[in-house]
Amino acid sequence: MVILRNLLSLIKLKSCWEKMDRESLKSLGKYSHLGVTIGVSVAGMTYLGSYLDKKFDTSPFLLIVGLIWGFGGSMYYLVRVLNKKNG
Repeated sequence: MVILRNLLSLIKLKSCWEKMDRESLKSLGKYSHLGVTIGVSVAGMTYLGSYLDKKFDTSPFLLIVGLIWGFGGSMYYLVRVLNKKNG
């Protein structure tokens, strides 16, 4: 039963994929990395801030700075990528 349900969902997915036009697929490929990039940037800078807080005993100052820096950098990158599309 579960195998049949999974097979049917794969068939539906394949038919949806075939209906997508070329421009939609280009956009999907172009912008699918943005979520991962934002998440990794924020998490990485937050981790770095936490590590530096432990090293220099400045808790939670550098953690907050890292979080803000990661989020700000992500938003800058997002705006830059989206402006390339319009420009």
